[in-house]
Amino acid sequence: MSLLRSIKSIEENNIASANLVSKRRIPALIWILLVAAALRLVWVMYSPVLPVSDFEDYRRLAVSIVEGEGYAYHGQPTAYRPVGYPLFLAGVFWLSGSSEMAAKLAQVLLGVLTVYLTYHLGAQVFQPKTGEIAGWITAGMPSLIVYTSLLASENLALPLFLLSMLAFISFLKTGKYYYAFAAGLFCGLTTLVRTEVLLLPLAWVGYLAIRRYGLSTIARTALALIVSMTLALTPWILRNYFVFGRFVPATSNGGLLLLAAFNEFTGDPEQNVEGLTRFQQEASALQIDEFEISSLAVLKAFKYLQDQPIQLVRLMPVKLFEFLRDDISGISWNFKVTSRDVSPIWSATLKILAQLYYMLVVVLALGTIAYRKSVASYPLYLLILLPILVWLAYFALFIATDRYHLLILPLVVEFSAFTLSEYYQGHRDKPAVFS
Repeated sequence: MSLLRSIKSIEENNIASANLVSKRRIPALIWILLVAAALRLVWVMYSPVLPVSDFEDYRRLAVSIVEGEGYAYHGQPTAYRPVGYPLFLAGVFWLSGSSEMAAKLAQVLLGVLTVYLTYHLGAQVFQPKTGEIAGWITAGMPSLIVYTSLLASENLALPLFLLSMLAFISFLKTGKYYYAFAAGLFCGLTTLVRTEVLLLPLAWVGYLAIRRYGLSTIARTALALIVSMTLALTPWILRNYFVFGRFVPATSNGGLLLLAAFNEFTGDPEQNVEGLTRFQQEASALQIDEFEISSLAVLKAFKYLQDQPIQLVRLMPVKLFEFLRDDISGISWNFKVTSRDVSPIWSATLKILAQLYYMLVVVLALGTIAYRKSVASYPLYLLILLPILVWLAYFALFIATDRYHLLILPLVVEFSAFTLSEYYQGHRDKPAVFS
């Protein structure tokens, strides 16, 4: 209860601060959202990208739904990709006549929503000024801007992920379990878009344990999360059972993801892609379905682990390096297959700017986390640190590129914004010196 009182005290202080500066802060939020929308809209109008790889798969699945063929490849039902994002695209396509530009404009709105939620997450966990700065940083984050023009599932996953975080914070502040239920529901919906989000409740339960909530509270919270997540996943599970006669809670590509993590090419991303492609071609030649291909991939992955057990540990830093190294994949995908020629110099310049922006954000965040004395005065800071640690642990095992860290970028931004807001507060409160 003392922790709850502490959180409520901080919340009251935040509200008081917000009231004192409301005339200044409300226009700031409007400006943040306008700038976020403008940057994303300009990029969508400029980008010459044509969908390939995952992005083309999502488009084809959405078109299949709109054309009445169901969730299928070439008329064949599938569960290979998570269903959430293709369903979103199908809704936009149904309204717009399968217009890709309409989908990208819808993603501009999703991007603005992501900025808005990042703003509120910073204000809820730390203070209003932190939220404001986090909003500005997210609004201008190059990787989040350039992904708006890609038919990428992250565009939908980000706001759903942040909604689940904010719902869980509301639960912690009020103690009302319907907020925990809402958090689990949003988490389940996000899992239907990006399957790794299934791990997020581990961070939430970990937070309750670290903060020494009672065992009954932890158990009731876990139950609320399990029930609500299951509720969100049930329609997809039932569809897969009736179509395939199998229990498939998320996707049928789990075996391939495992093989991507544990094979002889894991340390070399390019060879890894070639090796997986070759495996899929060989498996497809056997005329077996996607579930049997996944089972073969599992067997091959475990065979490799049996033969090379030390690789599991040796490759962890390699995978984390790939996960954290840069933040430029969105730019690469935008210029991979294009509708017009683009100067290589322009592409390289954008990559340099994006990487510098990303590195500055990460360095500021690391500084905040390392200097715990200041940040630890806000009890909820662990709630945004633990998901970052869960993602790092997961991608230390499984194959990763910088695309997979997009979901936790807003959380990293919160720590960077905290450092800047503390500097701002210190500078503002410093007495003026007159000579």
